[in-house]
Amino acid sequence: MKNLDFLKEVLNCYLNAKILPKTDFYFLIGKYPYLGKPTQDFCPKLAISDFDGVFNRKDSPDLYMEIFKNMAKENPKIRKNFEKILKIDKKIRTPEDVEIAEKEFSKIFKKCKLKKEEFENACEEVAKEFLKFSLVRGAKSCVYRLQKELGYVFSIISGSPRKALEKIGKEIGISTEYIYGTEYFFDKKGNFLKLKLVLGSRKNEKKEQLLQKNIQNKYGCCFIFEDEPILNAPYMKAGINPSIIIGKPQPLPFDIFAFCPQARENLEELVKEVYKFEYGWVSIHSLEEWELKRIIELSNKIKKIDLSVPKNKREFCKILIEIVELKEKYKLISSPSLFKNLIFDLIQEEDQEKCKTLMKKIWKISVSRFPELNF
Repeated sequence: MKNLDFLKEVLNCYLNAKILPKTDFYFLIGKYPYLGKPTQDFCPKLAISDFDGVFNRKDSPDLYMEIFKNMAKENPKIRKNFEKILKIDKKIRTPEDVEIAEKEFSKIFKKCKLKKEEFENACEEVAKEFLKFSLVRGAKSCVYRLQKELGYVFSIISGSPRKALEKIGKEIGISTEYIYGTEYFFDKKGNFLKLKLVLGSRKNEKKEQLLQKNIQNKYGCCFIFEDEPILNAPYMKAGINPSIIIGKPQPLPFDIFAFCPQARENLEELVKEVYKFEYGWVSIHSLEEWELKRIIELSNKIKKIDLSVPKNKREFCKILIEIVELKEKYKLISSPSLFKNLIFDLIQEEDQEKCKTLMKKIWKISVSRFPELNF
């Protein structure tokens, strides 16, 4: 059995590598596809995302807050109590706060006689405005590529109202079956009864349910996209699952994570992070542990070679050939013949200046293809 701590360390390295590794193949591990997707007979993986702080542009307000504002515009009593609503929202920090806020929100909306029609109109109007002006660039492409290219089911779990999330989800390609948000309840006459917030530990409960339903064994993969580090990542039961924080780098207690602040400008940037992790996931399932360690050991050796010294070409070629052959054995490299031809040219070259130039060229290509050289 492979050493778990070693695998976590290696996966973190792949996920945080500065390049996007490439291979010409997709891989099936326990019927889950990686680095591509077959047309049939596969199990989907899972991508779970928050909404506010992920799908809205950096300069735009949160969806739930816009719905509060819209309801206040239409209902004078809510407008009068709007400061109270803001204070309740700001106090939510712990699971206990969620329960208290739920009761206080419900009390205010009941007192203000919120109607189902007012709520639904607010969701409709805000969703339309959001899609026009607030949806972050690359959102549709991100969802499309993860689902169509890589075989993920995309899910949203958010504190914003589910009604509005479903309207937006429909436009960006997310099935309503996988959208979870705060529920508002009304009686048959359309009078407000209560709401059920989806925040804090309740979001984690939803993630647990999704995992149990969709990821059936250790080979499945689940990605978590969050705007702030409030996840309890170790609870993930299916494989070693990564979290990607769409925010500023900071120390976190999670096993495997990466920061992707550029996704706040373009959500499609997340797809690159997923590809990098999947390459690592395939590597640790394909290679024997000694082979994986050997590639890392060779990568560390080759990084120390002085490329300005022509006589180092023999050692440089020997190490690189071994790395290429190990990766080629498991189809973890695209265009292996390119490397072999360049290495052969270098071995045959006798002119010292040309040797130095060719070594640097090969090194540059290698660094852009092998994530291990970025560790």
